[in-house]
Amino acid sequence: MAHNPHPLGSDFFADNPWADPKELQPELPPVPDFDLNNLPAVMRPLVEEISEGMQVPYDFPAAATIVSLAGCIGHRAIVLPKALDSSWREVCNLWGMNIGSPGLMKTPILKLVTRPLEAIQREWAELQKADEVEHERLQQDIKLETEVYEAAAKAALKAGRPKPPRPDDHLWEPNERRLLITDVTFEALHQIQSRNPAGIFQVRDELVGFFCSLEREGREGERPYWLQCWSGDSGFQVDRIGRGSIYVPYACASLFGNAVPARLRFYLTSVLAGAPTDDGLLQRFQATTWPDTPKGWKYIDRVGSNGAACAVENVYRCLVRLSGKYPVELRFNPEAQQLFIAWLTDLELQLRSDTLNPVMAGHISKFRKFVPVLAGIFELAECAQRGELETKAIAEIPYATRARRRILLEDAPPASTEATPISTTNVLRAIALSKYFEGHARRVYSCLISPEVRAAHSLARHIRKGDLDAEFSTRDVSRRCWADLNTTELLDAALQHLVELHWIRPVQQPVGPKGGRPSEVWATSPKLARK
Repeated sequence: MAHNPHPLGSDFFADNPWADPKELQPELPPVPDFDLNNLPAVMRPLVEEISEGMQVPYDFPAAATIVSLAGCIGHRAIVLPKALDSSWREVCNLWGMNIGSPGLMKTPILKLVTRPLEAIQREWAELQKADEVEHERLQQDIKLETEVYEAAAKAALKAGRPKPPRPDDHLWEPNERRLLITDVTFEALHQIQSRNPAGIFQVRDELVGFFCSLEREGREGERPYWLQCWSGDSGFQVDRIGRGSIYVPYACASLFGNAVPARLRFYLTSVLAGAPTDDGLLQRFQATTWPDTPKGWKYIDRVGSNGAACAVENVYRCLVRLSGKYPVELRFNPEAQQLFIAWLTDLELQLRSDTLNPVMAGHISKFRKFVPVLAGIFELAECAQRGELETKAIAEIPYATRARRRILLEDAPPASTEATPISTTNVLRAIALSKYFEGHARRVYSCLISPEVRAAHSLARHIRKGDLDAEFSTRDVSRRCWADLNTTELLDAALQHLVELHWIRPVQQPVGPKGGRPSEVWATSPKLARK
C-alpha cells in the first residue's frame, strides 16, 4: 500500500537520501505441500474427503492418518532394515503433531481420523464387560465345586477311602484390551501396557499441555519412560510399595496431537536452550506438519461417502488382529534394499558434515527409524487391503468362553512367520515423505526467532498496511496495543531494528516552550512504497 507524502517534503530527502530498505529475517521458512501419491491408495480418499469438507490442506488429515496407522500397529510389526543383520529392528510406532493457528479445524480433523479406532475400542470394551460377567460366573462354579470336593474329601478320610480328584480351580483373568488412551496417570499407563504388549496410541488434542505435564514436580520418571516408549522394543519393570511389581513386556506407544504456534514457541524457547528437558523428546515427533494457512474458503454441504472411512476401518481391524507378542517381520525386497542403502548413505554423510545445527541434526538423525517404519506401515496397509495378512493374524477366539484355562489372543503365535517384503514403491514414498517432513521440521525450529525480531515483523506489517502515517510517534504505536508490541521494551527493540534495516529513521523534534523531553517521531522510507 502506498504511503501518504512525507510532511518533510522532497527537498529534505534530496539532502538526506535514504538507503535501500533491507529485508527482515523471515518469520517462517516456506514448507512443501503434501503429495497424496505418497500415501497408500486405500488411505487417500479419506484424507481427500476430510481436506475438502473442512477446507484445510491435505497436511493435517494426512499426518494424523499416518500416525493413526502406526498407532494400530505398534509392536505388532517390526522392520528389519538390513538384509543380513537382524540386530537392527524398528518397531512400527510413530509420533507426530499438527501445528496451526486456533480455528483451523485441527480437533475435528483428529476426531474424524481416529473415529475408526474409537469404534474398535468401544467393541473391545463391550467384550470386556461380557468377559467380566463370565469370569464372575465361573468363580461361583469353582467355589461350589471346591465346597463339594472338601466335603467329599473329609468323608473319604473318615471312611479310609482314597480322596476324590481335586477339581481344576485355575481361572483366567479378564484382560483389558486397549488401543487408545487420552489422559492417563503414570501408574495406570503401566497397568494398561502390562496387559497390551502391542502397545497403545495416545491422542492429545492439546499436546503442549502434555509436554508441560511431564515437567511437573513429582512426575520426574514419566519423561524418560515416554522416551523409551518411542523406541518400543524393550521391557520396563515398575516396583512400588503398596502396588507391588508391574512388568511391561514392551514399553511401546504411538503419540499424536495438536499444537498452536504461540504455545509451542513458548515451550520450545526453554526446552531447546540447553535446559535439562532438551533430551530429544520433541525431535521424536517425526510426522509433524505446519502448513500455511489457506486463504480461500467456500461453503460445502453434502452427504458424505462412507466408502473411504469404511475402507480405512477395515485396514485397521485387520491390523489390530496381529499379535503383539509375535510381531510380523518386514524386510525390503532386493531393489528396495538398494534404494534404502543409497538414502541411508546420504543421510549419514549429511549428519557427519557439520553443516546442520545441533537441533536439526538431532531431528533428522531419527529418520533412521522414521523411513523404514513409514515404508513398513504402508506395506502392511496394502497387505491388509488385499487380504494378505490372514495367515499372520491371530485366531478369532470369542472373549466370553466357558474354558477355565483360556488361551488369550495374544498368546497364539501366527500361522506364518515368513518376513513380509516391503516394495520399492513404499520405500520411495517413505523417502519422499522424509523430505516433506524435514521441511516442516525446519519451520518448527525456525519459529524460535527472538521476541524482538517478532516485534519488528509486527511493526513492519502495520507500516506496510498503512496503519501508521508516513510520520508517526512512538505513542501512536503504543496506544494501539498491537500484539508483540505491547511492552515498552519490545516496541523500542522493534523501532531500533527497523532503523537498522533503513525502514524508518528518527525525526528531530524541537523542545517545547516548557522544556522537557520531546516526542519520539519516526519517518518511514519513501522507498517502501515501491516494494
